[in-house]
Amino acid sequence: MIFTPTPPNLDTLLAQFNREHWHDEDEVRLILAGHGLFYINPQVSPVIRIKVEPGDLLVVPQGTWHWFDLCEDRRIQAIRLFQDSSGWTPHYTSDPALTLTPSSSR
Repeated sequence: MIFTPTPPNLDTLLAQFNREHWHDEDEVRLILAGHGLFYINPQVSPVIRIKVEPGDLLVVPQGTWHWFDLCEDRRIQAIRLFQDSSGWTPHYTSDPALTLTPSSSR
């Protein structure tokens, strides 16, 4: 996954990531360049915001509600790992029209 300011479909790509969702498998990301914000919703306590930077390895356990957004420079390069391609399928937790960003009230 590489996001830079130049892809014409950046907002479409982000729409897949900045809606709260969960996966059937653990999600592992290694951040290679740039940075972004992961939001983890443990459902029993406040949402946790994690800023990821080059060299960070993040593991989101299966079934964990989460979403991702870019920082202001809108650039990140990461390797995403799943056991198989079906594990990547997001299961959204809310109305498709709802997107979550750092300015959300959550």
